[in-house]
Amino acid sequence: MRCFAGHVRWFAPAAALVCACPPAYAAQDRMELELATLDGSAFVRLSDFPGRAVLINVWDTECPGCVKETALLNAQARMHPQVQFLGIATGDRRASIRFTSQFQVPYPQLQAPKDPAGLLRRLGDPHQGLPFTLLLDAGHRICASRLGEVDAHWIDVALKKISSR
Repeated sequence: MRCFAGHVRWFAPAAALVCACPPAYAAQDRMELELATLDGSAFVRLSDFPGRAVLINVWDTECPGCVKETALLNAQARMHPQVQFLGIATGDRRASIRFTSQFQVPYPQLQAPKDPAGLLRRLGDPHQGLPFTLLLDAGHRICASRLGEVDAHWIDVALKKISSR
């Protein structure tokens, strides 16, 4: 896995990274996902959030861009309670637990499989880079994704696009 912090613009301009559920996604079946929480106490499924948009952020404690966007994602999760935020940690479980405790992450954190490449491809990240964020509409279809750090503007534009459908 590669960290793309600081190299986001190499892939595409920010505006090109947001889409409004293009026809290919519109016909797609609902995405389903089931992963254990970081502490291993439960499993979380997308179907646990029926009728809600879901923002998924895939991260690692060793990725500078992932660490940098944590405060922003925490604030955005509080500002958008109608959207279910989920984090998926790809690294060491204990380090991830320490990190989320230190930064008081207010939304559920899940543990990726030991080899997260398949999960990342399934989520739409063929480069398997981090951080990777995607927004699912209320039908849990992928509507926007971004490889590299997100910012408040990206989240606002993506949320407006799904709410105007």
